[in-house]
Amino acid sequence: MNYPLTAAGNLRLAIKNIGQTPVRYGVMATNYSPLTGRVTAKRHAYLQVVIKQQFIKPHALTTGAASLAVVGCVALATILALGRLRPETE
Repeated sequence: MNYPLTAAGNLRLAIKNIGQTPVRYGVMATNYSPLTGRVTAKRHAYLQVVIKQQFIKPHALTTGAASLAVVGCVALATILALGRLRPETE
């Protein structure tokens, strides 16, 4: 299943078999509620879910203009430093 990027929060998922063949879904019986994070007095069955891939779009630390400005400043500083280090001719 693919979902577009959404805000953080709860995700409610409904699965419906619309095919002709019966399907078994894995469940877990536990005294721990994955929905609330609390220990429960009775065991409940929960659908087993495995996230196989999580994609988080990388964010640039700076914009292209800021990167260009930094490269320009470094280049200018390098040129000025090399000009001062050059031996003087008479």
